[in-house]
Amino acid sequence: MSMKPWAFALVASYLEAEGYDKTLALLRHEAEDFLSEQQEAVEKAPKTPLTDILEEYQVSCLGRSVQSLAVASQDSLIFQTKYAKPLQVDTQEPYVEGHNVISLATTSLPQNETQAVTWLAASLSNKDIRIYDLSKETALKTLRPHNAPALTLDFHPTSPNVLLSGSMDGTIALTNVETGETIQQFKDHTKYIVQAKFSLDGQNIATASRDGFVKAYHRTTTEDEWQLAKTFGPFGDAVECLAFLDATTIIIGARGDNYLYYIDIVSGKIEKYNLNANGDNWISFMPMHISVNPWDPNYILISTDQASGRLILMRSRSMEQVRNYYGTPQNAFGQPRHLWLPGGNLFVTIGDDFTCRIWSTASGECYGYLKGHEGIVRALIWCPDANQKDDEDTPYIDQGCVITAGFDHCIRRWRLKPVE
Repeated sequence: MSMKPWAFALVASYLEAEGYDKTLALLRHEAEDFLSEQQEAVEKAPKTPLTDILEEYQVSCLGRSVQSLAVASQDSLIFQTKYAKPLQVDTQEPYVEGHNVISLATTSLPQNETQAVTWLAASLSNKDIRIYDLSKETALKTLRPHNAPALTLDFHPTSPNVLLSGSMDGTIALTNVETGETIQQFKDHTKYIVQAKFSLDGQNIATASRDGFVKAYHRTTTEDEWQLAKTFGPFGDAVECLAFLDATTIIIGARGDNYLYYIDIVSGKIEKYNLNANGDNWISFMPMHISVNPWDPNYILISTDQASGRLILMRSRSMEQVRNYYGTPQNAFGQPRHLWLPGGNLFVTIGDDFTCRIWSTASGECYGYLKGHEGIVRALIWCPDANQKDDEDTPYIDQGCVITAGFDHCIRRWRLKPVE
């Protein structure tokens, strides 16, 4: 396929946008013969602005130039993986739903002093939240606490039967998954809730919404009673991502804003750190997903909306970028997500090619692929084995599985094993 029609369309569009009318007229005059043959192809050419393409090219060149650079020596020692590549990936038979799967969460429910079962919650595009016992082949029950699909799910860290969900209808709900009862529901946002999270100690909830605001809820002395404590914002055009750094501190990122905000939801104190390494205020990308390394909270990982698949490893409470990662294909309409694997020396990313990739935190090398989905992968979580006993000789990644789901209506489980 010839790229000349696209090249002509890009240049002509740039000249028109910048007001270079005489130059544009001259271009069209000199290209008269070309246009007589290729006019239809020119009209069908992609409409991406030339400046956007050049910016992505610049980022891509930067990515290739830094890809070979290692994480700083002190960080490399922390993130050094003991696994050889590629990792062996085993997949189990998927759960097949009749609807798109939007979000996932897991919890371990004790059955007695020595045994527990793992339950999986999956929110669907038809507004249902399905609950699975992962030892069985079919769903245990169906919940519907909202009038629209739930975009985010999270189980309580110490009350494993309590599920938090945030919906496109602007509500959050707390549901007892064993009884199906809705414990409490709040309608404090005016637009989609994109993130709803429990704090690490289970005493606080934070929510992020497309309305630009963040809400903090606190657990009262009464069991399972919650109340709205504080409202923060507005931030940028819309809050896109949120994570708890500790029991009372959240990190948020917003569209149209080049800062990360660290918010103490008890005191109300806010600190902000620039996402641009050079300290300027140019907005060339958006943070789409933030996570704190569960094994070392001094580091956070950020998925961006850049087509180069850029992720940024940063130090907590700092604008220092420890490393940038590239290689996960993205498009303008994607929802980039990532997942820390146990130990923090590997992480997984979602690409718009329906494939998940496993990366080394220290080197940026690809350690394997999760292939099998036939549609957009929307959700990505780690599920520890409910009855796995601690064993120093057993690799961390053998003590659970990665669970993915998306718009092919499938929920898939993946076992990762080092190559013998």
